[in-house]
Amino acid sequence: MALVKYPLANANSYATAAEGDTFFVTYLNASAWTGAVTATKESALVLATRDLNAEEYVGTNNTLVPGFKWARSGVVDLEGNAIDEDSIPSFITEATFELALVYLQSASVQTGSTALSNIKRVVAGSVQVEFFLPQSVEPFPPRVQRLLAPYLLPGAGDSISMSQAFGTCEESGLSDYNTSGFN
Repeated sequence: MALVKYPLANANSYATAAEGDTFFVTYLNASAWTGAVTATKESALVLATRDLNAEEYVGTNNTLVPGFKWARSGVVDLEGNAIDEDSIPSFITEATFELALVYLQSASVQTGSTALSNIKRVVAGSVQVEFFLPQSVEPFPPRVQRLLAPYLLPGAGDSISMSQAFGTCEESGLSDYNTSGFN
């Protein structure tokens, strides 16, 4: 699949491999990017763009490209300045590069799996925790989360995890200290 940069109607990426090359010139630990061939970089950028477009952002979608979430109107930056509603903000381009780099570095990030993701039970002394679903994995690496956080709708990207904790069956002695008036 060929990379087509936004704002073309058939776009599938917020950035190009050449732009990524420029971005990563002075970047520490970017060998996964610099060592990859252009086609691999483009695949990572397309995947990163797809994942960024799966999020819900503040403001109103202004784009004519189906599936894209940026450009947007009604969005302000951290200093309160309006973000240009007809272009892709730098934090989205940077998040695209950062996420693409992580995808090139580790296939497990793409699938959301980790060595700990399928733990069923953890026991420590008399306390045990049983997970009914795989442990939730953060949707994006911390650097990407920091870039996007101010622009995500509240609750966007939250995951639901269910677990149950086990302990003693004895009644707590704290009930003797009920000061709320409720029994």
